[in-house]
Amino acid sequence: QEAKARLEFLLGEERWSEALEFAASRAPQRVPVILAETGPGLHERGLHARLWALLSELPSEIKGDERVLYWRLSAGARLGRAEELRGEIEARLATCEAPELRALYAGVLAAPEALEREAKRAYRARATPLTAFQYGRALSDTPEASLEVLREAVHLAERGGRSYEIARNAGLYASRLIFAGRYREAAHWGEWALQRFDRAGLGDITRRLLLVNDLAYVRLLIGETLGLEPELKVTAEHLAGVLPALARLFRSTLGDYQLAHGDAEAALATYERNLASSPRALLGKAVLGVVRTLLELERPGEALREAERVVALTRHEAAAYHQPALLALALALSALEPKRAVPVLETCLDAQAARAHYLAQAGLYLARAQFESAREDSAQRTLDRVWTGLGDLSATGLQLLA
Repeated sequence: QEAKARLEFLLGEERWSEALEFAASRAPQRVPVILAETGPGLHERGLHARLWALLSELPSEIKGDERVLYWRLSAGARLGRAEELRGEIEARLATCEAPELRALYAGVLAAPEALEREAKRAYRARATPLTAFQYGRALSDTPEASLEVLREAVHLAERGGRSYEIARNAGLYASRLIFAGRYREAAHWGEWALQRFDRAGLGDITRRLLLVNDLAYVRLLIGETLGLEPELKVTAEHLAGVLPALARLFRSTLGDYQLAHGDAEAALATYERNLASSPRALLGKAVLGVVRTLLELERPGEALREAERVVALTRHEAAAYHQPALLALALALSALEPKRAVPVLETCLDAQAARAHYLAQAGLYLARAQFESAREDSAQRTLDRVWTGLGDLSATGLQLLA
């Protein structure tokens, strides 16, 4: 009775870490139940290492509980240790639906070709703020379908979810509005998601930074850039030795800012730093900025060599990793051999059809190559096709993509 009273007191005071530690040592059978509060409580405060450590100490029969597996995977994903759980998770999912666990698995561990299938299965089994979030995220190749599911994800979170879920789901909705070419609407949603996050006093810094970066990028596209550069610089440097993947993300947006504002030399240095530090599979995204900037500096030969190198290194990777390298190659070719570039750019245009901002970039270069190859009618049709991605662009957005 004393132990039970102590645990209830800690839960009532929202002392999540202490409550989970006490339960893990004194009443491990209670852990799966109290994770309904302690799991989100620790996650929202960014205490993923603490959550992982406490759950790792549980007896094996408790660690294998569906609710415990969920939070072990959630914490492991943030710590780069999710792969350690693959066998346990997949064995569990082979025997039951477990919608929330399956949705998280889809977003964290599923192979690219299985992502949509697993996320859809979880969502169909039970529509929750998380299953709708993951399914909407998986539908990235069909922006309107993705937006429909993500609107429901926001509504589900607002009706019965936590502040964290509202901010997370609204942030992804904003991101997918960028894919649809609705940049100004995306900025409003991104600002609202960030406000919800900050008002709730949430401490998951990784999630907040993702919201901040998406908002910074869309502000570039619509020209609302006052005060953006110092924020991007400081954040990128602060993250460099702590969260290198997030540092690269902010550095990429900083390079975009510099390029959009005409400082191509600074942009090149920023992009090249990303290219030098990226894992091989991510080189395609990194080289695209380098190539774009080398073309701005009228160094197309160097741009082509860099693009060819990365195309070779990513050729057998999933399309999401190889396509940016192929687009970089097409951009470089368009400056040197427009006729040869046309079919490559047409391939890139088809591949980017679901992402309006990339579609706009590929379309602008294709239209130029067609025009320079004396195919004016084709150039006009290309611009008509990619207009969705051009309509909301400001001068800085057009400078970035053109």
